[in-house]
Amino acid sequence: MEIVKPYKVFSYVSENGNSHTVEIVYLVRLTDDSAKIQLSEDHSAYQWISEKDVQNYLITDETQDSILRGFKAVPPEMVNR
Repeated sequence: MEIVKPYKVFSYVSENGNSHTVEIVYLVRLTDDSAKIQLSEDHSAYQWISEKDVQNYLITDETQDSILRGFKAVPPEMVNR
């Protein structure tokens, strides 16, 4: 995987107020078509989706915004590769 560029930064405070998290969301390029996706213990699955399918998932507004911004961040030379 190769980092192309960061495209969104946001922060939030936990509900109990004990932690403040800053997240940086990156656009990446898989460098190998057979790249094996490895999830951390915090995640149980992943899904490749198209921009038009984002609205069909039960996700937070913040997550939906991050995904849609990601589609807009893709440079033309990366489309349909």
